[in-house]
Amino acid sequence: MSIRKIVVPLHGQAGDRERLLTAGAVAARVSARVEATFLRHDPREALPFSTGYVAKDIADRFTAALKAEDDAAEQQARALVGELADDPRLAGTEFEVFPGPIETTVVRRARCADLVAVSPYRSEEPAEMRRARDVALFDSGRPVLVAPPEPPHVIGSRCVVAWDGSAVAARAVESALPLLTGAEDVSVLVVETDGPAIRDADEIVEYLDLHGADAKIVRAPIQGSIGDTLVAQTAALQADLLIMGAYGHAWLREHVLGGTTRQVMLKTAVAVLMAH
Repeated sequence: MSIRKIVVPLHGQAGDRERLLTAGAVAARVSARVEATFLRHDPREALPFSTGYVAKDIADRFTAALKAEDDAAEQQARALVGELADDPRLAGTEFEVFPGPIETTVVRRARCADLVAVSPYRSEEPAEMRRARDVALFDSGRPVLVAPPEPPHVIGSRCVVAWDGSAVAARAVESALPLLTGAEDVSVLVVETDGPAIRDADEIVEYLDLHGADAKIVRAPIQGSIGDTLVAQTAALQADLLIMGAYGHAWLREHVLGGTTRQVMLKTAVAVLMAH
């Protein structure tokens, strides 16, 4: 496969810049196009009650307030895209505006793209950011690119593949092939735990070699948790991109208890390409 289109949901809020710059760094590496998609709310989201009768004047007031909020946010998003227009990594970025609901719009745009740039989990993140990320990860059928707090100028030069032999890890590798084949350094990271040994690391290295990616195996004992180990080893290997499967176990259990996916999003300082 190839990466030719990266969708970046914009909300006119903090995090938009990081997502755009992260998408631009990847786009420049694989000659892809960036679509900056501003997400407006569905007017029905303005109503204070999801069911029952709401007086027309009250509904109109809430709808008008949400429209004004969206108008101001759209202006900020447009200004940011214009501000970054001189960045060669974002040359040719297309700015599009789509009506809500947010979940529907993100899924529709993502399914006509190769990659969706999202923000990592944060304790006090805007609801719109969480909704866009979660639906992109779970419902779009496309991999996501998690933007780090401080995006580097280059992403994809030094890659770490978190390999556990799972289906989601295999999907992540396939999605990242355009980056892996062009990387200067690729490490297949196997975290050694008390569980069953991962025996197919040599096979995934052979698979990558067939596609033109020269990879090496790095085995690391678990340090605290698998998420902590992935973050620590990615930093130790001086990588700028971590590639991994997301939520390989029951989603609800991982969502409630934490899980490797959430740990990595909370702690990593580099971009992460995830596939579910």
